[in-house]
Amino acid sequence: MLAGWLAEPHIAEWWDDPEVELAAIREHIDSVSVEPLIIELDRQPIGYMQSYDPHLEDGHPYRDQPFGTLGIDI
Repeated sequence: MLAGWLAEPHIAEWWDDPEVELAAIREHIDSVSVEPLIIELDRQPIGYMQSYDPHLEDGHPYRDQPFGTLGIDI
């Protein structure tokens, strides 16, 4: 499903190579710092998002934010 979305032209223009992106998403499934999520509307998947804790990633540019702050990529 994600591969299909990443291949759509209006989505592909904002992401890198789909195989590279899918590999990163696979890594996030087991990550402590990132939580991948599928967005649903009426039980139909409509999008992907992830939340992350910048304090759990060395050198993350948002580590200066207060503890408990989460980033969200949609």
